[in-house]
Amino acid sequence: MSEQEEEFSRIITGIRLRLDTLASINETNVMAPGWPPSRYYRIIEDTYAALGLIESHIDTLRTELAYQHTRLDEMRGVALAREEQA
Repeated sequence: MSEQEEEFSRIITGIRLRLDTLASINETNVMAPGWPPSRYYRIIEDTYAALGLIESHIDTLRTELAYQHTRLDEMRGVALAREEQA
């Protein structure tokens, strides 16, 4: 696994853990001592920030895929044109 893949894995694991924590909050414990709203708001903000990191990486991968797709289609078009001329 590459360093970038390991980073994705860590970020996704962290997101999942935060979502599990948020899902464990219910009407009986939402106001429990030690669970002030600022704590779960912080978890929510951290989760959005982590998603932003993933989205940035996904956008970079999407751009690379589009570039490779275009590049290969253009090469294929040139090769087909050469075959037609031969």
